[in-house]
Amino acid sequence: MSLIIEIQTAAAGRWPAILNTIGINVPDKQHHIPCPVCGGKDRFHWMGDVQGTSYCRGCGKHRDGIQLARDCGHDLTELARCTGVELKRQQHRNAARLPAETQTLLRAKEMVSRRQETIRQRERETAEIRAERETWIYLVMNASDKELYEVLLLSLTEADAKKMMTTGRAAIIRFLLA
Repeated sequence: MSLIIEIQTAAAGRWPAILNTIGINVPDKQHHIPCPVCGGKDRFHWMGDVQGTSYCRGCGKHRDGIQLARDCGHDLTELARCTGVELKRQQHRNAARLPAETQTLLRAKEMVSRRQETIRQRERETAEIRAERETWIYLVMNASDKELYEVLLLSLTEADAKKMMTTGRAAIIRFLLA
């Protein structure tokens, strides 16, 4: 893929932020502003579209974001850096230079990292369940018989709820936490 296409793809819809980063002031939305190339007061029309399209009546030129940056003295390398394209290309070049054993180790490290994130997510979920269990235990131990019976009716038939009430609160806790 050519560098220009990579920049266009990476910058799609983000041209105001990218151009402002390199010192070319453009608004976020469609607007007439002074031309960053010729300096005309209100001849420059910023379209605010995905391609970063603009038109200057003074210069007589339609430009996309890349051409505007070039006409203001910036090069593709600078745009690539602002869009993150150069970093991706460098990573690919570096990965291609690494020996197969090192690439295998890096992939293994990524897998371990993903597994660790999965474990952390499960630990968060487990903590939520533990907190919920503690709430159930508190409810069973501190609720009146009527309140406890109503809670049991949420998951049992009336006959089973009555039977469970006769087994005692410890049995109810075991049932609710099972």
